[in-house]
Amino acid sequence: MIELSSKTIVGRKLPLRELMKTIKADKATKEDAKKVESVVLTNVLSKDTLNAKNAGNVKEVFVVEVVLKDAKELPKQFMTAMDRTINMHTVFVLRHEGKSMLCAAIKEKGDKGIKVGKYHCSEWRDDEERLELPPDAIDVDGAYAAIWEWILPLKRRQGESAAEYVARHEKVQMLNTDAKKLQRAVDAEVQPKLRFEYNAQLKAVLAELEKETKA
Repeated sequence: MIELSSKTIVGRKLPLRELMKTIKADKATKEDAKKVESVVLTNVLSKDTLNAKNAGNVKEVFVVEVVLKDAKELPKQFMTAMDRTINMHTVFVLRHEGKSMLCAAIKEKGDKGIKVGKYHCSEWRDDEERLELPPDAIDVDGAYAAIWEWILPLKRRQGESAAEYVARHEKVQMLNTDAKKLQRAVDAEVQPKLRFEYNAQLKAVLAELEKETKA
């Protein structure tokens, strides 16, 4: 699915039994892992494997393939447990019966360990569909941000980091939700004064939404 340099290939199978010990899986995580057929660390993106001059803020990215027994439920608890044990950023390639989906979450290091953000996933794609990094993905930062463009429906701005891009996408989602609520309030309100107030709020939200969706 993702076309990456041969220098990035690892191809290391991670046996589930050993993985459960490594991530110190609790009962709920072990139950969630029953959705998984196999796990492979397929690629590692780094300054060296990408022949990049700089690594940037993102030092390494692990690409992990997870073959699912069923495509209906994603093993997000299992993925989160894995993410917390991996110091580097992670992109999951979920596979099931000739289809693939990309999932990732922004991670931050804190005093209490690694904090894993909200998972975002792409649509299911045919395995035959090839995704290649753009020419301007010249370092690990750029490669990681470019991969996020295959996940999110929002166009990334030039020079925007992965974390900034995801934060803007989440803000756009919130604004869309607010706009729908306000539109319903405008449509349902019969008092002119309140209808005017709701409409003014809606216009403000739509203006903010337009600003945030511009590339």
